[in-house]
Amino acid sequence: MTNATTKSRISVRQRNEDGQVVPAVLVALVAFLGLGVMFFAVSRAGGVSARSQTAADAAALSTVNRIPELLRYELTYNPNPVMPSPDCGAASGYATANHATLENCAVTGAAEATVQARATDSGGSDPQSAASLARAEADIEWTIALPQRVSPGYGSNAKVVSAAFALGVSILPNSGLLAPEPVCGGLAGGVIDTSLLYSLMYAEWYLQQPVNFTAGWNSSPCAPPPSGPIPDLVRPTHAIRVSNWQALSSLGPAMPMCQPYPSDPSYFALSSEPVCGGQRGQTGGAFPGIDSLFDANVRLIAIS
Repeated sequence: MTNATTKSRISVRQRNEDGQVVPAVLVALVAFLGLGVMFFAVSRAGGVSARSQTAADAAALSTVNRIPELLRYELTYNPNPVMPSPDCGAASGYATANHATLENCAVTGAAEATVQARATDSGGSDPQSAASLARAEADIEWTIALPQRVSPGYGSNAKVVSAAFALGVSILPNSGLLAPEPVCGGLAGGVIDTSLLYSLMYAEWYLQQPVNFTAGWNSSPCAPPPSGPIPDLVRPTHAIRVSNWQALSSLGPAMPMCQPYPSDPSYFALSSEPVCGGQRGQTGGAFPGIDSLFDANVRLIAIS
């Protein structure tokens, strides 16, 4: 075999191999392009889904994040505090800020709300859309632990007379302590704590006029404690509402009592009550140590 023949056969084989390599490269390129398109589509859909979930989480948290602040306000300024409810008012704005649309917001518990947000990517010929749910709650854990006081007996003026004798003071004929108690029955002086009774006796003796009052909002058992998630211990167990409160208030810190609620100065409680926190006279708000009453945790919770 001549060298020319050998070279000719080698050249033909190289051309055949080159012809086989080109289609294989093309197939590989097409496959890589297909994978790239697929990964892009998956990544795009995942991005839309993640955006909708982020928006839903933010919107859900916005419904409950002010509950601790509003609860502090209720306890400080409202004589009959109520537990704040979730508020969906800001949810739409939080969803929009996270490039989504709020589709639904519902209060699903005393301090819990559930929202649904939708994110959309309308770019290209294949628009992507995803909706996500999120639920949030304000978990309030009450840390106050106060002993309940034993409510006194009712019905006669024996307790009032006995207390006056022990103090060495005389009771005014028209004393508010001897007035009928419209809430509990019996005498007004028979439904309050002994320490508060002594304070009012001194006040009437000093003022030389009656202190006209009714039992407070939680003088168990004459008035049932208010219902709701706020524990009864947070409300003063023994307190009074005074119709001529200006006279009693004029004594100021001389009396071991405070007016805990600036919005309603007719309420009085013993300065030893947590609602007064040791303060006397008019205060800037109830429960000076309010941050020690409860712990608050605003969080997302799983949807089962």
